[in-house]
Amino acid sequence: NRIYAVSFFLCTVFIMAVGQEHIQASWRMTPGVAYVRLFPGPSVASAGSVRYSASGFTLRTRLFNDETPFVNYTLGGGVNWYSSREREVIYSPRPADAQSIGQDLRGSDFTVFPLSAGVQWIFPRLQRRDFFAYVGAEGVMNFVDGRIDMNQQVKPGYAVLAGFSMKQFEFGVHYVAFSDMKNIGVSLGLRFDTFGLE
Repeated sequence: NRIYAVSFFLCTVFIMAVGQEHIQASWRMTPGVAYVRLFPGPSVASAGSVRYSASGFTLRTRLFNDETPFVNYTLGGGVNWYSSREREVIYSPRPADAQSIGQDLRGSDFTVFPLSAGVQWIFPRLQRRDFFAYVGAEGVMNFVDGRIDMNQQVKPGYAVLAGFSMKQFEFGVHYVAFSDMKNIGVSLGLRFDTFGLE
């Protein structure tokens, strides 16, 4: 099954990357929470032409150590509520695609629970708490709650993100894609205190 293969690949890559670090490395974690707004994406084929947007929340933890000061590994989860309130009523049917969430739902609202793992590059070092900028990429497994078949409820995807943090606040922009959903969005969040792991 392709879904299980992608999940296994993401977990393996993350574990191998962490496992290559020196065993004495002092790991630190920085959790955070953010409000996410995804703007209407490209039209998806349905009974008409529908543009989905979303809002939600993300919990993300950065893991880093002194031996890789400019690289963070990330683990995240959250919830996004997709809606098609902004729609263009353009009746131009397209060929059916059994793998397309937007087409299957035909404009109805749905909820997605994403789980992610990725890498971020930090400039300057994250230990400087007042300000840093970041750019990164994540592999995402999206668990879809909507009126779709059970075999369509898990969709692999990816996200590309960038942003900056000032004091405890973070602002980011990102591109999120899975199935036929493709959205650009922004996020505003809080970064909590860093704590150590041995």
